[in-house]
Amino acid sequence: MGGGWRTCDGPGCGKTVPTTSGTGRPRRYCSEACRSRWRRVAARIRRRQALREDRTEALCEPRHELRAAAYRAAAAARALAALVDAEEARGEGEMEDRHWHPERAAALYTRAARTLAEAAEDVLAAAVRADRTAGDSWAAVGRALDVSADTVARRHRRAARLSNIRPVAPNGPDPG
Repeated sequence: MGGGWRTCDGPGCGKTVPTTSGTGRPRRYCSEACRSRWRRVAARIRRRQALREDRTEALCEPRHELRAAAYRAAAAARALAALVDAEEARGEGEMEDRHWHPERAAALYTRAARTLAEAAEDVLAAAVRADRTAGDSWAAVGRALDVSADTVARRHRRAARLSNIRPVAPNGPDPG
């Protein structure tokens, strides 16, 4: 076997490396420093991939909870709209005596709106849990809600603890 040349596989190196003239594998790195640098880079890449996989897996349940809460809120909104539409469809003559109708429950609109508001609060709580699980800080969630980080944490931390969901990793720039 002849003694050929190849480029060092070290990250950003580009030096030429002599291949071995004897038996065995050809050299990949020009020095031990390049080999160590490559191992550190490869380990960092593996850690990032593992974090991404963990974050994706951890987000499955909060996303499901958020979707379910959003559908409940949408159903409550449709129920309120249907109630208003049904009242309007009855006509003006029937609207005057609607308070005396024995089948009509008291404060019908208010109860339907309250159900919608409770469903909207559930959606907000599920969204906060999903964002926190994704790694967003209390400050980022607070900015989205136009409140301080302390306020949003005080309002939602207990619910996050009760659901046993913890953030996987901070959602910031990747290190080097």
